[in-house]
Amino acid sequence: MAVCLYMWMWRNKTIFEDDFQRPINPTFNILKMVEDINCNTPFSQHKNFI
Repeated sequence: MAVCLYMWMWRNKTIFEDDFQRPINPTFNILKMVEDINCNTPFSQHKNFI
């Protein structure tokens, strides 16, 4: 589910934000989010990865 969430957000940002660039290492971003979810870290801390 995390993969779908990130891919959808990156897709939308690519379409609607002219200066958005997809991350160089998307696997790291997704795995970090999953790890944080498993540790009960609030999602709002992931804004830097999106």
